[in-house]
Amino acid sequence: MKQHHHSGLFAAALCLSVAAAGTGLAYSVTDLLMRYALARERPKPMGFVSRLLSGSMGQDQFLQAVQDADLSLARKKNEAVRIRSKRDGVPLVGHIIAPSDPERVVLAAHGWRSSWTEAFGLLAEFLEGSGCAVLYMEQRGQNNSGGETMGFGLLERYDCVDWANWAQARWPEVPIYLYGISQGATSVLLSAELGLPERVHGLIADCGFTSPKEMWEHFAGETMRLGPLTPLVSALANSCFSRILPGFDAGTSTTDALRNCGVPVLFLHGLEDRFVPAEMTMRNFAACAAPKKLLLVEGADHGMCCFTGKEALEKALREFWDEYDG
Repeated sequence: MKQHHHSGLFAAALCLSVAAAGTGLAYSVTDLLMRYALARERPKPMGFVSRLLSGSMGQDQFLQAVQDADLSLARKKNEAVRIRSKRDGVPLVGHIIAPSDPERVVLAAHGWRSSWTEAFGLLAEFLEGSGCAVLYMEQRGQNNSGGETMGFGLLERYDCVDWANWAQARWPEVPIYLYGISQGATSVLLSAELGLPERVHGLIADCGFTSPKEMWEHFAGETMRLGPLTPLVSALANSCFSRILPGFDAGTSTTDALRNCGVPVLFLHGLEDRFVPAEMTMRNFAACAAPKKLLLVEGADHGMCCFTGKEALEKALREFWDEYDG
């Protein structure tokens, strides 16, 4: 999926930042990286790096399936809905595909530089066939929703609560689940301590990361093998992040939020994930104070649980709903 491509871009930019370390360029390069990571529009200077990293990730079958499912979901008739963030007034767009009498509502949150059709295309048929009303959220700073800045989940967590309140008003007697993939999963998990409405019966988090800070430390230390330079990269990135998003701490973590979680959580992750390490989900699982379940899928890379582990994932979802719908 798109996250693979952009993870390489992120790592390359980190490498450029470290190459500039010890000079006046270090902060400027890192600032450019952060602005790329958070901005709606990609800065033009990063285009040459994109072209260098645009090769196949060796997952042609998966990528083709995603593309086909993306187009199929985009063609389906849906109800477009709009709300405004209660926190800052940003307009947010969602798309509903629902039966007349749903068994449950699923609020679907896509990831970083993705879309609702790309992230959930492979799951759409199953969700619809399971009696779900699905509200596909378009994350802020992306596609048709407002906002010029993404928040690596720190802004989006508040939007999850707004959408959950809206959904409860629309379907007051139906159980609600928040289902996020990648950054969407992080957004959903961070919302756990914000006071979710009563009808939220559970959270579903597929390949979410623990915090922005730990993500760029992972790239610097594990992906780029920068060793002792990792703390420098992290410090520069944290400073730039706080400058772009005043009042927000890049160390804000899902593990802390989950210690205050009051609804059941189903955690999902592919064990071959090269973008977000599965270890982050295992730490989330360990920290979660609420009833919890964990599915780790052998051979699945980032966002691939619904493809590589299709049967196991669908079984886990059915069992989760059967246990907590009531």
